[in-house]
Amino acid sequence: MLALIAAQPGIGRSTNRPGFRRVNLHPHPCAIFYRASETEIVVHAIRHAARKPRRV
Repeated sequence: MLALIAAQPGIGRSTNRPGFRRVNLHPHPCAIFYRASETEIVVHAIRHAARKPRRV
């Protein structure tokens, strides 16, 4: 999945945090949260879908 994100950084859905995108991993119940720029992709979290989102 990371190779797909590297090839097509806009593939993930936008989140409520500016610049962050989310890609769900199928068939696994996990999601990758990342930010993409012109030169790099930074993975900020890989989260199991059954976990409640953390409030900051």
